[in-house]
Parts: sequence; structure tokens; C-alpha cells
Amino acid sequence: MAFGGDALTRCDGKVYFVGDALPGETVLVEVQQNKERFAKARVLERVSPPDYVVPAPCPFAERCGGCQWQRVPYERQKEWKAGFIQDALQRIGGIPAGSYPFLMQGSPQTLHYRNRIEVKWQLQTDGSVQLGYFAKSSHDLVAIDHCWIADPRINGVLEQCLALHFPARERIFQTSLEFQVIADGRVLVSGQDLPEDFWQDFKDAVNGDEELRKVLIIDDPSFVLLEEWEGLRFHTRAGQFQQVNLPANRFLRSWVRTFARQHHVRSAVDLYCGSGNLSLPLAREGITIYGVEAFAPSIAAAVYNAEQNGLAAAHYAAGDAQDIRQLFPELPSLDLLIVDPPRRGMVEAVKPVLHLDAERIIYVSCDPNTLARDLKIMLAGGYALQEVMGLDFFPQSYHVETVCVLKKNP
Repeated sequence: MAFGGDALTRCDGKVYFVGDALPGETVLVEVQQNKERFAKARVLERVSPPDYVVPAPCPFAERCGGCQWQRVPYERQKEWKAGFIQDALQRIGGIPAGSYPFLMQGSPQTLHYRNRIEVKWQLQTDGSVQLGYFAKSSHDLVAIDHCWIADPRINGVLEQCLALHFPARERIFQTSLEFQVIADGRVLVSGQDLPEDFWQDFKDAVNGDEELRKVLIIDDPSFVLLEEWEGLRFHTRAGQFQQVNLPANRFLRSWVRTFARQHHVRSAVDLYCGSGNLSLPLAREGITIYGVEAFAPSIAAAVYNAEQNGLAAAHYAAGDAQDIRQLFPELPSLDLLIVDPPRRGMVEAVKPVLHLDAERIIYVSCDPNTLARDLKIMLAGGYALQEVMGLDFFPQSYHVETVCVLKKNP
């Protein structure tokens, strides 16, 4: 299994990446891209399954592109994800497996764990609603009435939305809406670049349904309470990024806080800090925090969270990671640097960040390949890899989070 969800095989010396296949499975495929050194193919027919497969809990799994691995036992999913991480570190970063302590941490929940999903919303010409995801390797809609990885409260809302009726239209209209559960059990709804006429029709339809109106929050620009954890209140706004697996995210928060306690951290920088997910608990410990995030609305949420929790030690500013010293000229010597970049990794920021000369670094990544690329630069820049942990925030899919601890060489 290759990172990205394709199974890998070889024929006549050439590597084939086969989408939607599993290791040990015999399939008839159609080659879609035939390059000199590799080819990409799709499954036409499943001839014989591997001996480890289990029935998919979701009846839409065979067609839906949302989950890749519902036929795979969870322990095997974790094994593959551990392999993705270790392979990337060795192949791209030049870090041999076995040269560092490694742990693969599973998710507390493997189904109904997502508290935020983005759903394709399709209006038929007669005004009826279809909800779903794109089919595998296409833009065809797979209509669903329940998502087996979504929070049950979101599924309740989806069921109610399917009963809505809109004005008739000349052609089918399709867009995407995001649903996110907040602390009081209600659901935030948002979307990007939505046509005004659709958004107004949607609001009218919801406002005309008394039960749905009680559980949906639409067009509210204010902060709402996302969750309470360990005495801290985390707020968000519609459309703002938050981790989707609440129990797994709480595990990561607790792990970072314990690490800071063990190493007596007094000052820390949190780059790509979002709304303060990992650093607010450290500020609660009395650690002075300097957080930077390029997306200004997230910084507004981080500042609001710090104020609401009375955390005067937390300082947040909007800007690029590499400009941390310009944003905070008073930056002290650092005990800890936390980085949690987007999928593309640190890119232009990795070398400037090394000049912060932090004693220790926690690097949280959602892509093992860009992580390995950045680690190679950081290890050459005077740091040693102390430990690696895989975190499964996304059961039933190939996605995986990785946490690396680095220490400055003496």
C-alpha cells in the first residue's frame, strides 16, 4: 500500500499504482496513465479478495470516494500508516527505521468520529435535495442518507436536510456545505463562494422548518463555543479550520502539555498555530507563548480564546512563519518550538526557523513526505531526531498525522 491510497504492484519490471485496490487482492485493471517508469490504473473487476478483508460497515463504501479502507481491519490500517511514516523518513529524509523510538497511536473511535464534514449538496430540478460525496475517481455524486465516519448529530441534520424542498429550477445545481458540531450539540453550517440565491433559498428552507432551525446555526459571524477541555474553552467561527477528530486531538494536546511539563518549558513559539489548539493549554501552565498563523481569522480566534480564558501569557500575531522575529522583536531564548504546518510543509520557513535556536522542536505533520523533506534540512541544521509518533486522526482512510521530537545538538 502506497501513501495516497493506491496499492502498488509490479509487472514486467514496471511499477503500477492501482487505485481502490488492496495488497494481496487480485484485480482486473485498466491502465489510465502509462509512463516510462510507472503506470497508474483503476480497478475494473475484483477477481479475488485478500484473506483479511471484512465487510464494510457503510453500504456506500464500494462507490463513495470518502473512505478508502472500510474493508480493512483497523489494526492493519494502523500498520500501513506506520509504514507510510517510516518509509517516507527513510526514502526522503535519509533516516533509517529503527534509528528512533516509534509509536503508532490509534484513534479512540474508528467510526462516527468526525465532528466536521464537507458534503456535496445537489438540488434537483424539482427542488428536492440529494446529499453525498463524489464517487471514486470521478465527479459523479454518490447520494447518501448517513455518513459512517460523521458525528451522529451531523447525521441527524443530514436526514432533516434531505426532507427540505427548494424552488424548482431549470437545471441541477451542485455546491458544497460544511457541517460542524459545537459544544452545545448544535451544528454550524458554512460554505465557500456560495451563490447568493442558493444561500438565501437555503436559509428560507431552514427557517421554515422548526426542528431544523433549533439545531442549525447559519450566518452567525460571532464566536461560538466549540468545546471545553481541562477547564479551557475553545471557540470557533463558521468555516474556520479545526481538527475533526476530537478525542484524538485531545490526546495530542495532553501529550504536548505533558512533554512541556517534563522538560520544564518556560517559553515556546507555536508556528501555524491556528486558533491556539496546542498552545493555549501551555499558556495555562504559565508558559509564555508566541503564536503565528498566516490566516488572520484564525489569529482572531486565538486572541479571543486567550482573552476568554484569561491567558495573559499567550501572544498571537498574523503573519508568515519565517517572519516570527519581526512580529515579536522581544522574542526570548526558546525552550520549545511547535510547528504544525499545512500539507505542503514548512517550505520557505524551515531554514529561517532553525535560526530561532529552540532547545527542542515538536513537528506535527499531516503529510509524511513533506515532513521527511523538512526533517532532512533540520537534522543537517543541528538537530537530532529523538522520537516519532504516528497519530491516527482519520480511520478508514490513508491519511495520518505524525509527531516528531527534535533536540538541538550540544
